[in-house]
Amino acid sequence: MRKTSLTKTDREIIKDVLMNMPEEKKAQLDKACEINHHLTSTWELEDVTMTAYNEGFYIEFKGTRCGFKVWVYDNDGELVVGRKPVERKLNKLWECYDKTSRDWFE
Repeated sequence: MRKTSLTKTDREIIKDVLMNMPEEKKAQLDKACEINHHLTSTWELEDVTMTAYNEGFYIEFKGTRCGFKVWVYDNDGELVVGRKPVERKLNKLWECYDKTSRDWFE
């Protein structure tokens, strides 16, 4: 199992998920960014972790004071946002992490 920095492909997957999330999830992300900005004067959530499972991806953004998490799975080539299944029922493949930049959240 790898635990490294995000690759270019990982970043593209994450940006694709962020752009195509349902509006209610986008609102949750905006709220997390606003809270982080209010408490720290930094808009973006600084760290991102992406965990890949056979069943989907779990993406977690962490700011200084708040965070945002999203579970996505592939449904015939379409990424679908859903509720993360119980961890013990998932088959973990790898995990990677990195720092984010403001353009991730625009």
